[in-house]
Amino acid sequence: MIYKLFIMNFFFKEKVVDGLSFIALLTITISWFLPVFNGMKGYELFVYSFFLQFLIFPILLVFPIWANLSLVFTYFLLNENDPKSFRWSCITLAMMFYGLLTILFIDGKNSQPVLIGAYVWVFSGVLLCICAYIKVKKISKNH
Repeated sequence: MIYKLFIMNFFFKEKVVDGLSFIALLTITISWFLPVFNGMKGYELFVYSFFLQFLIFPILLVFPIWANLSLVFTYFLLNENDPKSFRWSCITLAMMFYGLLTILFIDGKNSQPVLIGAYVWVFSGVLLCICAYIKVKKISKNH
């Protein structure tokens, strides 16, 4: 019980949550330079997927690239203590999971392994979602 109280008090400190959300932003940046799939780095996959959207049909497969912008948007909402930040972080994380599943099941059929960059990318969304949950819970508790 005491350790639970300590952990909750530690993570409810605004500086800790702000620091972790900044780490989420750094993590997504790092994921852009790591290999994701088939030798492509994160930024290469982003550019490739961005141009595939104009073919209309593949948009169902490549729309998760917008999670990159959504994560940055959510980061700024979180810094402004906007209660919508948790909703946006959940949307971002859902897009990231969909993108990872797309790579695993559709592109992975060609026996190409999914590389570390994809997992780091999703981890950044998980971290930001946790930060948004903690901050929104604290905001609602104060009102």
